Amino acid sequence: MMLLHYTLALGPILRFGAGQDGTGQDSAREARESLESMASAGVLLMTEVGRSNSHLSPRTIASHDPATGGFVLTTPDAQAAKFPTSTAHPAVAKTAAVYATLVHGGRERGVFVFAVPLRHADGTVPPGVRIVPAPETTGLPVDYAAVLLDGVHVPHGAWLRDGASIDADGAFHDPAGSPAARLTRPMGVAPPVWRGVLTADARVTPAAFP
Repeated sequence: MMLLHYTLALGPILRFGAGQDGTGQDSAREARESLESMASAGVLLMTEVGRSNSHLSPRTIASHDPATGGFVLTTPDAQAAKFPTSTAHPAVAKTAAVYATLVHGGRERGVFVFAVPLRHADGTVPPGVRIVPAPETTGLPVDYAAVLLDGVHVPHGAWLRDGASIDADGAFHDPAGSPAARLTRPMGVAPPVWRGVLTADARVTPAAFP
């Protein structure tokens, strides 16, 4: 759980949301502070239940909302539900790194990460969020659940844009150059994950075999 919190939830915010969000504010500042203070547990919404390798082309869609400057996140059907996720506990605040395909101007612009408060401390969820707990498992005791997003509105700062932008005229700009090149950026969070796993194993092994 701590590995997810630091490497796959807080990590993308620090890596892709640092600096300004285009509105003069630190990108995803509220989500970052919530995770850093441990007021909220970080979770990952990357893979989708309906197909393997879904992280390479998520069917979860992010659409720009010109009226607010923010975005609308939608999973089109149950087969695009985010799973597995550690979001089911009803009494723990959760902040998610949501992987979604940005569609703008009728074209897919690549996979981006959005920092989304998914569950509040009182157990309530934002409008449009549906969390479906999975059956308990005796393997790894985690609060597994599937998550569906039905027109969830998030502010501009939730977009961990990594240098990309949508200007006042609605034109999209991305220094990555193409959707394929953009995909390599959010997937770049993997090395810290494996370094974290190896570090934890290295600490556990001497204790297990004194």
